[in-house]
Amino acid sequence: MGILFRLLAPKPVKKIRHAAHPVRNAKRAVTPKPIRQVRRAAHPIGMVERGVENSVVRAVRGSGRTAPRRAGSGGAVYYGTCGIHHRRPDTAANCKDCAAVDAELAVRAVEAEAARAEAARIEAEIAREAAHAEATREAAAEAARVRREAILADHKRAAETNRQQREAAKRAAPAADPNEARRAAKIAAELAFEQAELRFRQAADPVDRTH
Repeated sequence: MGILFRLLAPKPVKKIRHAAHPVRNAKRAVTPKPIRQVRRAAHPIGMVERGVENSVVRAVRGSGRTAPRRAGSGGAVYYGTCGIHHRRPDTAANCKDCAAVDAELAVRAVEAEAARAEAARIEAEIAREAAHAEATREAAAEAARVRREAILADHKRAAETNRQQREAAKRAAPAADPNEARRAAKIAAELAFEQAELRFRQAADPVDRTH
């Protein structure tokens, strides 16, 4: 009975497994993952360039369009810069949007070159002004040094002249007589004594008898 029950019982529904992508699996089977990563990193179109192209395309056609994607694994080549994948170069050459994008890119390139030239000119002008200011400061410092040296030389010359004049005056002046100096001091002392005695007499006798 057990065997019959197991045979007659309903089988559980198995989950249907979808088959994997044959092309993708074949590509991955042929090309290892590290090589795919290297090829993806070595693609000539960089992130910055794609960003610039996207901005130009959005400026020309609006935000609904994007820049051309990179070529797929099948080796497909796309032409043009307006965001549409042109299969032939003549179609891209006749596309007005691609021409507008190319013109916009050319204008931006000219503007960028002009901005670089202007920046270089401004930097050169700043460097020239800095050099001129440095030369002016050096010239002012040199002039101040020369002026200080001239003033110091004048002071030294005046001091030497004064010294020579004093020495010449000492040599030209006659030698002072010590007896004459003592005689003058004696006379001054006698005059001072006489004046003191006169004041004492006037204080003792208020009546003036000098006349």
